[in-house]
Amino acid sequence: MKIIVNRGWETLCEEPNAYVVNIVMDFFSNTKEAQNNKYFILSKWAPFNPSSINRDYKIRDVEFDE
Repeated sequence: MKIIVNRGWETLCEEPNAYVVNIVMDFFSNTKEAQNNKYFILSKWAPFNPSSINRDYKIRDVEFDE
């Protein structure tokens, strides 16, 4: 636990408050097919980055305090 505190990773290591199981399962089933930093979703290849993933799943971006 000390290493987590020393590196300021407390937020990173917290359990999520809530999530939608179907979205998580769909995401991970699609990521196993990821190629060249892209993954297949909604019948198309999309960039494999946080903004694109959030947009595809209609999830708002999360901003962390520095």
